[in-house]
Amino acid sequence: MIPLTLLGVTLIVFGITRLLPGGPLEQALAEAQNMKSGRHGGNESSLSPEQQEEIKRYYGFDKPWLQAYAIWLGILPAEINTHTFVLLPQESQKKVTVSHRDNVTGENIDEEVTLFLHRESVDQVEVLDSDGKTHLAWQASLSQLPEQKTDGNIRQNKILVFQRKFAGVLQGNLGNSFIHNLPVWDVIKSRFPVSVYFGVLTLIISYSISIPLGILKALKHKTHVDNLTSILIFVGYAVPGYVLATCLQYLFAFKLDLLPHSGFRGDNFDALSFWGKIGDQLSHTILPLLCYLIGAFAFMSMLMKNELMNNLAADYVRTAIAKGTSFRQAVFRHAFRNSLVPIATSFGNSISLLIMGSFLIENIFDINGFGLLGFTAIVNRDFPLVLGILLISSFLMLLGNVLSDLCVALVDPRIRFDK
Repeated sequence: MIPLTLLGVTLIVFGITRLLPGGPLEQALAEAQNMKSGRHGGNESSLSPEQQEEIKRYYGFDKPWLQAYAIWLGILPAEINTHTFVLLPQESQKKVTVSHRDNVTGENIDEEVTLFLHRESVDQVEVLDSDGKTHLAWQASLSQLPEQKTDGNIRQNKILVFQRKFAGVLQGNLGNSFIHNLPVWDVIKSRFPVSVYFGVLTLIISYSISIPLGILKALKHKTHVDNLTSILIFVGYAVPGYVLATCLQYLFAFKLDLLPHSGFRGDNFDALSFWGKIGDQLSHTILPLLCYLIGAFAFMSMLMKNELMNNLAADYVRTAIAKGTSFRQAVFRHAFRNSLVPIATSFGNSISLLIMGSFLIENIFDINGFGLLGFTAIVNRDFPLVLGILLISSFLMLLGNVLSDLCVALVDPRIRFDK
């Protein structure tokens, strides 16, 4: 079901990106228009249809969205290494030279190839090699630009020469980022470790605190320990992480000047000694980590307490105590394991959410993580990057659901795997 779910999610979002205004096509047209107006010192007329169609083809908006989605997915081949040439009506054949540049992956190949464009008919052009045979690697068609252009009394044909290659998601290619001008996977790969770092630390520390704290609160219900910790937990649960981030940043970074106010590492990190690097990393970790922890451990602690109290009041626990089992054994051998079932249910989703990061916390502390990358990609209408992030985040969410089911099977004594 994971592949079908990913297919449905990406298909819907891909269609939405084609309908949203202000995308990369509109931004490129506006930028080109501003440059043109600036050069001429006034309001210039809009770009020519040829220029607009050229920009559409560059950004992949020249095809129907279902066909474009199939190309992005890797089911249909993409047109790579595209070149545009002019073929006059009186020319039955034309010699051209093309260079190898993969305009899908951005790969440069220092090689030039000589081709011959041969006119088969008015609307058909064939690519030949030096021996006059049909070239197997190159193809030609009337470009998506206007097919005819009048230049005096001569009508010119614009021909698009290209290669075809399967270069989509199924081939491990997520496309190129419009803003960063880099492959999407390279951009994501550079940001992913930052969010994983904070996500793993948050997960380990929150579960290490919340489970013992929940047990303590259940066993000390309605005591001063329970009341005091409940106040702290509800305050932590009520304060959003980004609000706490602003307060901690002002107090410890600007007011007391004890910790750095932003960044994942210091500017001179590479020049520090081994212990200096550890200290620098820890100093940049404390404030963001506290903001990630504040909501996670509060929810988990109350969940653990409530489930454990429900199980301690169950008949099977009273029966175990009546048969001579000590209260401690009844808690940790019977009630505790059943109380872990709701926590195990949310374990997989917690992993996926924490790894994705929080763009608000990352934005406040100027941390270039996965969450901030997704936010800036949406704001800048960087659709290939948005789709790449959506694909990875959806996969992590679905994988987290599977992991949650496995965790439930491990802690729930009622679930058994049949051979």
